[in-house]
Amino acid sequence: MSGELALKRVRLAAEWETSPLWIIYERRGELDTHNCPLDQVGDYMDLSPSLLRELDSWDAEFQATYRADDPQKSGFSSDQDKARWVQQGRALAPELAKQVAASVSVVYQTITLKLVP
Repeated sequence: MSGELALKRVRLAAEWETSPLWIIYERRGELDTHNCPLDQVGDYMDLSPSLLRELDSWDAEFQATYRADDPQKSGFSSDQDKARWVQQGRALAPELAKQVAASVSVVYQTITLKLVP
């Protein structure tokens, strides 16, 4: 990460057609938010290849639920599938927190928009 950027928070939040990692950083006294593609994570933080694979797999499962032809019908096919996927994200967040600097907070935002510290 560049010396002029200070990573403040990482938000794990799946959204269709974006990366699941959102970074909040400070640059020259200003806070900014950036959706960070998984292949660019190394520009901001050092995550293990295994965690990056898990994040990619978790996000791919969510992305597969998107129906571009009818976005209103997008989503998991069952409540059980959705609950399992949400729980996987909940388990990934502490692993992410272990791999970032102690000064960086990590939050998990479920698809119901609930923030989980």
